[in-house]
Amino acid sequence: MQHERRRLGFWSHHCLAAGLVWLLLLMVRLFGVDPGAGAGYIILMTFLQIAVGYPLLTAGAELSLRVFPSRWPLVLRLAAGCVLAAPVVAACTLTATWIAGVPPPHLQLGDDRAALYAHILRIYPRVTFALSIAATLFWMMNNYHWYEARLLGAPAGNRRARAPAQALAALRADAGAPPLFLEKLPPHKRGDLWAVSAERHYLRVYTHRGDDLILMRFSDALDELRRASGLQIHRSHWVSAKGVSGLETLDDRLHVVLKNGAKLPVSRPNTSAVRAALSAEALAALQAEAAGPAPGETAPADP
Repeated sequence: MQHERRRLGFWSHHCLAAGLVWLLLLMVRLFGVDPGAGAGYIILMTFLQIAVGYPLLTAGAELSLRVFPSRWPLVLRLAAGCVLAAPVVAACTLTATWIAGVPPPHLQLGDDRAALYAHILRIYPRVTFALSIAATLFWMMNNYHWYEARLLGAPAGNRRARAPAQALAALRADAGAPPLFLEKLPPHKRGDLWAVSAERHYLRVYTHRGDDLILMRFSDALDELRRASGLQIHRSHWVSAKGVSGLETLDDRLHVVLKNGAKLPVSRPNTSAVRAALSAEALAALQAEAAGPAPGETAPADP
């Protein structure tokens, strides 16, 4: 199920995640809340808390992705956003359930607004601390892998290294129609696709006419490149043999050198596959295949 959820869009994923959290919390409360509280009371109270709290936590996580440095690990940025949103979640969920007349049974919030806010001030530190731990944990369990796949281009399945034979097959794939995201480039930059690199929420697209940034997730670009003749060399980089001039080792790490001089790092698990697929001999063979039979030769007839 996690595999399928990582392919969902932003709104569909978060609606599904919020629904799962609501069902889980509801089942826990139906068997753990004051027996005097009716099922309808518990259902409505839990729904309001998730309907108010989940979007606020998500907003905090989204804001943290834009505020905190991209060099920080993704898990740290997302968790920090949820923790920082916890004080707002505490105040808003208590207020919403009080207005609806379904506050948590163990909290006596009073009959008027003054009593409500007086009580919130008394319990605020405790509720905020509990939410910063429990709510952050629930949110991260439901969302981290989706964000990892969407923002870092992590494979939806396992993350084992690509075998050399698979890499060669990917470079020989039938390219078919060019990816649609090329239309987002300025007209004078469109051309043969050389490489694609993730830069935060943008993509740097390299063609034989230059490079430019477009607003797009790397994972969405990979979906369009699924049948293209190219190879993902890193969680943030994809290359086509058309744009590769060679390989180079820098600081004990393999890099793919494009024909325009740009150097893209290769992840260590993919090093052997990339060496085999993009070596000088392999590139020459691929270029010969792309060029077709030499003059005077006849292409083999189809059986």
